[in-house]
Amino acid sequence: MLSVNLASCESRAFAGIQCRLPLEQGRPAHVVNTASLAGLVSSPLMAPYNVTKQAVVALSETLHYELSLQQAQVSVSVLCPGPVASEIMASDQVAGAAGAQFNELLDTSIRQGMTPLELAELVFTAVREKRFWILPHKFFKPALERRMQSILEETNPLFQFVDEKGTEIEGEHDAA
Repeated sequence: MLSVNLASCESRAFAGIQCRLPLEQGRPAHVVNTASLAGLVSSPLMAPYNVTKQAVVALSETLHYELSLQQAQVSVSVLCPGPVASEIMASDQVAGAAGAQFNELLDTSIRQGMTPLELAELVFTAVREKRFWILPHKFFKPALERRMQSILEETNPLFQFVDEKGTEIEGEHDAA
């Protein structure tokens, strides 16, 4: 999972930094790296996925800062989607990583997620607007807010699984 989630992102970023032609010619370009909600808010039973997606967010932010320092006409976005209708749960890497009940919950959520076409439209809009953060699933923002508050207050993190309507599915769990 580590190599799948990071290798393609790392090689694209390295190629983008090393390729001077677009920078020297002043040609505009845009990089979109795909992370996940897991790049911003961790979930239990998904450590490798959380780690790699948070690394994609950090790499994207760093690339954004470095290209800005160069005053390059290259913009960067990081896509942090929630559930997108796909077959990701068919992967042995994902299916074997967590318990059966949790996998079933994830699989149901993913199958009922937004379509890839809906996601693509949001990404193209964000690229046109040169937005760094692409957050297609607004329902998770309260969880992100709780995480930031917990960091600022230096309290132990709490996990709360919510559906797309923002409804809590399971009770909060102290991660301590």
